[in-house]
Amino acid sequence: MKHLNIAKDLALPLDIVTETAAILGRRGSGTTHTASVFVEELQSASQQVVILDPLDAWHGLRSSADGKSPGFPVVVFGGDHADIPLDATQGSQVADALVESGASAVLCLRHMSKGEARRFVGDFCERLYKRKGEAAHRLPLALVIDEADAFVPQRPLPDGMKAYGAIDTIVRRGRSSGFGTVLISQRAAVIAKDVLTQTEVLICHQTTGPQDRKALEAWVEQHDDGDHRKEFLASLASLKTGEAWVWSPARLGIFQRVQVRHRSTFDSSSTPKIGEIRVAIKQRATVDIDALRARLALKPEPSKGTVDPLGTLKANEKLEADNRRLRLDLAAALDRESKLRTKLDSIRAAVDAVEPAKATEINGEPVKELEIPSENATRVPKLNRPQKLQPDQSEVPSGLTKCDRFLLTALAQHGTLTLEQAAIVAGYAPNSGGVRNSAGHLRALGYVEGSNTTGLTATKQGSQALGWVESLPTGPALARYWMGKLSKAEREILAQVIAHHPRDVSLQRAAEKAGYAPTSGGVRNAAGRLRTLCLVTGSNAAMAAAERLIR
Repeated sequence: MKHLNIAKDLALPLDIVTETAAILGRRGSGTTHTASVFVEELQSASQQVVILDPLDAWHGLRSSADGKSPGFPVVVFGGDHADIPLDATQGSQVADALVESGASAVLCLRHMSKGEARRFVGDFCERLYKRKGEAAHRLPLALVIDEADAFVPQRPLPDGMKAYGAIDTIVRRGRSSGFGTVLISQRAAVIAKDVLTQTEVLICHQTTGPQDRKALEAWVEQHDDGDHRKEFLASLASLKTGEAWVWSPARLGIFQRVQVRHRSTFDSSSTPKIGEIRVAIKQRATVDIDALRARLALKPEPSKGTVDPLGTLKANEKLEADNRRLRLDLAAALDRESKLRTKLDSIRAAVDAVEPAKATEINGEPVKELEIPSENATRVPKLNRPQKLQPDQSEVPSGLTKCDRFLLTALAQHGTLTLEQAAIVAGYAPNSGGVRNSAGHLRALGYVEGSNTTGLTATKQGSQALGWVESLPTGPALARYWMGKLSKAEREILAQVIAHHPRDVSLQRAAEKAGYAPTSGGVRNAAGRLRTLCLVTGSNAAMAAAERLIR
């Protein structure tokens, strides 16, 4: 029987192709290298492999290590080295084409936004699982997911719930349809524990972060049937580059420390070094893309000397330049708006201090609506104070409490939300018993479905019972909508994060620019609330605005 020789002294059985594995380790420890060796072995055994590649790091499989000879016939979709272009809307079609053709492929997602990548992966994996369940297509297929924490994170974003659910299903139930999965990540702590603990084979490189080690301990507690825990955890920080523990207590009965062999294909994921002369790929393996293009209903590539109907590179560069300019204009406008709001809040506070009980009058005279001139002498739109959602009482069915109505309205407007997110949107304390009771009541009525922690969604019955609900705007208009819902500190921090887009910004810098003490509890709480509402992503050290507020 064919074996997978990933190290000199370790040969894994071929039927591992239908098992679930996780390859983990800090950046630079060799995770992608090990995964590439694993894929090389599968390709040598003529097994179908599909790789989700957010970094454009896997196209080197098509060429030898020195770039002078062919590698493996893996079709590359998307990215700078594409055989076939890849669009974010093609997830289901690409899944059909790969299942029906049996071709191995790299699906490069780097040219997509984070939101587009999540939507593509959700459509692709959901369709892939369905088609692999058909009797004619129950053949082994290894699904390799690089940067897996982007698609099965501990706290998935609303637009990532489909990808999360589809991958979770494949990991848990895919084996009977011939699925094997390989999750690759530099941060074990960021991958959802419910998914990570389902993996049968752990390949772990050097790991030093305390949170990542804690996540690995959770896997050990569930899988270790011997006494390897102490040796495993004690050695993690001292593993050399390319050295790893291969551990499969139940399925393979392996607990072995190995040095992974050198790869035989081109290392397209290597980090450029100063002064290094990059090796160029001179020859790639031939692949049959005509059949795949036909299945995807794509037009043939334009021949040399003809005009590309999609536009020239120069035209694309102009569009990118225009996009950057518009984003800078938006950031400047939001910055001016933020400063004007601060002035407006200060004036309102002064008015409230003069007559707290009746701020609409001073000495019996009505207070006129405040107008603050901008740099261009245009009127600043009046911002609403944070307020609870107000569903139309005449269109809401009887038998629902006020909290029931507000939660259902939040879900109808915003789509899938965790209970914590829905409560915040509706204006309630997320940890209150009343909110949990309302969620249970709505679920019992069939008005919502899903889990409080992974996401609730208004059902068709719930939406019909609620009646018309105002649709949310998109892009910058959605940002302005949220500005009217947030507290002052939350608004100011969010404005600074948006103003820095597409660059990340630390909470410290955002707070300082907004005029707050960076170490205050209120600032940290504001950042946490924005993160809970999925308006910003990343840690306090590097926050970024959610794509839905920009596009």
